[in-house]
Amino acid sequence: MALYATGGVIDNCFFKDNKDYNANGRNYGGVCLDGAVTMLNSTVTGSWALDYGGVGLGIYIKNANAKVVNCVAYGNYAYYSNPARIVNNLTSNCGNANLGRYFYCGAAFTNASCATWKVLADSDFVKYETFTGTTFAQLDEYASSEEYSKFNWHQTRNSQLINSGTKSTDYRPAGSSAIDLDGNPRLQSKSIDLGCWEVPSGLGFQIILR
Repeated sequence: MALYATGGVIDNCFFKDNKDYNANGRNYGGVCLDGAVTMLNSTVTGSWALDYGGVGLGIYIKNANAKVVNCVAYGNYAYYSNPARIVNNLTSNCGNANLGRYFYCGAAFTNASCATWKVLADSDFVKYETFTGTTFAQLDEYASSEEYSKFNWHQTRNSQLINSGTKSTDYRPAGSSAIDLDGNPRLQSKSIDLGCWEVPSGLGFQIILR
C-alpha cells in the first residue's frame, strides 16, 4: 500500500499504481486511515490487490475518527480468486466501513451515507478508460500498457469534479494547501474542485490587435 496513517493531515496528494499481490488479510490498498486523520483534496487510482478480502482498496477509513474531504477514488481494482472476478465498485474503491466519514468526495459508486457524494465516470477525466478484463494477468497487462501510461487524471472542463468540493473550515483544517499539484490556486471562483488538481477559471484565447 502507499500510506498507512494514524494521525495528522494528508493534503494535496496523488497516489497511483500501488499493488498488493498477497493481501494476507490487510487489504488496505492505496491509503488506510487508522486514527484521527484528515485526508484532503487527494486522488487515489491504480491500486490493485490479489485475493482481495473486501475491506478497502482505494481509500479505506478503518477508524471512525478519520475523515476524507474533497477526494477522488477511481480506477482501483481488486481480484477475487473464488469465484474468479475483477471488481471496481464500493469495496474496491472505499471499502464498506465508515462511509459516513467521506465528505464532498467522488468514486464510481453511490454512497448513500454522503449527501455530497459524486458518482464519477471515465468522461469526468481528460483521458481514462475503465478496465474490462476478467483476470489478474489481464489487469497487470492493462496497467503496464502504453495506453495506460497516457491516461490523464485531470478533470475535463465539464467534469463533476469541478466546484464540487468544500472550503469550509468545518471539514478542512487551518493551514490546508492553497495551491494544487500544478501550482494553481486551490480557490477558483470561490469554489474548490475534487481531487488533487484545480481547473483554473477564466481559461480561453485572447487576441491582441496591434
